[in-house]
Amino acid sequence: MRTTLDTVTNVATLVVSAAILLSLAMRARPPQPLPAAPQPTVSFFQRGDTIPAFEGLRLHDADKTLLLVLKHDCRFCAESLPFYQRLPQDVQSRGSGQRTQFVMLTVDDAGTAGRYVADNKLMLNSVVPIPSSKREQLRVPGTPTLILVDRAGVIQQMWLGKLDASREAQVISALTGHS
Repeated sequence: MRTTLDTVTNVATLVVSAAILLSLAMRARPPQPLPAAPQPTVSFFQRGDTIPAFEGLRLHDADKTLLLVLKHDCRFCAESLPFYQRLPQDVQSRGSGQRTQFVMLTVDDAGTAGRYVADNKLMLNSVVPIPSSKREQLRVPGTPTLILVDRAGVIQQMWLGKLDASREAQVISALTGHS
């Protein structure tokens, strides 16, 4: 009887020990990540694309339009202000024989954008705030972005971010046709 009792006790101890070890092993195993939700595909503007007809954007007023996609609280926009401030005069002084306009596209509201332009003394032909309902159509990866378009709105060239001196020269060259 004692041997049977010892055997039952030993088996019970082994079963409980195995259950405890199994429980600890399951907790120590890292959780399996859930499959990632599919991310929406974002298609940024590219050369040859046509800019949407945003309300207030009048591309037919000039042969070339440089769209400056800026935001009032963008650090790189602020760091680029000296270039943006002198750009219209640099282009005018080099002459191109073509009418060039400078237009700010922004996700800021009209009041904020107007103050930004005035406070920073930007010489622009117009400011076009993009309403929240149309922002998905402004397919740029970030600010600042410069987009050169022809009078039909076809993208000729693009520049993203704070530009170094050589890329600033590329912008001026693209606008004037001079190297």
